[in-house]
Amino acid sequence: MKKDLHSLKQLFELVARHKVDSLFPGEWESILKGQGLDFVDLREYQPGDPYKRINWKKTAQDPQGKIYVKQHRAESYASVMLLYDVSKSVMFGEKQDMQAIIAASLAYSALRSNNSCGMIMFSDKVEKYVHPGSGDVQLQYIIKALQETELKSCKDTSITEALKRLVEKESRSLSFIISDFNAPQTYLNFLKGLDKSKHDVIALIVVAQSELGIPEEGCLIELTDLEKGGTYLLDSNKYYKKYSEEMVKEKQKVKSALELAGVDAEIIKTNDSFVKKINKLLEKRKEKTR
Repeated sequence: MKKDLHSLKQLFELVARHKVDSLFPGEWESILKGQGLDFVDLREYQPGDPYKRINWKKTAQDPQGKIYVKQHRAESYASVMLLYDVSKSVMFGEKQDMQAIIAASLAYSALRSNNSCGMIMFSDKVEKYVHPGSGDVQLQYIIKALQETELKSCKDTSITEALKRLVEKESRSLSFIISDFNAPQTYLNFLKGLDKSKHDVIALIVVAQSELGIPEEGCLIELTDLEKGGTYLLDSNKYYKKYSEEMVKEKQKVKSALELAGVDAEIIKTNDSFVKKINKLLEKRKEKTR
């Protein structure tokens, strides 16, 4: 089942309103600065790649008729990667819309800063891999992928699978995990063992405001597990206070666990200004390096 998301036109307009001019200052500018566009490798063609980058010799030699393009150092050295949750739990509240706007805005800011940007969409497995690219065509490609996303039912969301694909495909990256983190925490061990000098990871925990509380009036509320199926009845009169307290504690626990694994994390509610939250997080990161 696919939930109607913003149209392409609406997403472009939202990105224009939520662009973050100072999103990639400091250490990542210095990493990319001066790298130039030295040729380092070949990779398979991806829609949106400039035709002038096609390596016709390698393309002509491929028995399967694949097209190859030249990959340059700025593209391969350090990419901004979006690890994007497409499991059905993000249907709750306005999480899917918020995730899409955050991802599109991060892509816009990265590409505007002359960084390359790619995306890994995941549920219990990797659903789609968008190779890092640059320019306006890459932004259009990422936004189109977001708009056409079909959320997946799965037993357990696997952030680990997305991280494995990241390490397999990218030698260096600044990566944003955009998810509600309703997933088994097996990803924590992977993150602890990750070489942070090569892969700098930031976790954005997206939470629907309505997730953090239920109606105070006494009534029975039917809750549905969007990923695994099944419905449950909850007596709001009996559990109102406990539910709200436990939900807030749970998200704080996830944030603390990520930080202990060496990952900067921020909780973003659907009624928050995510631009302010992300910029505040990045400012804290800059202060730690001074």
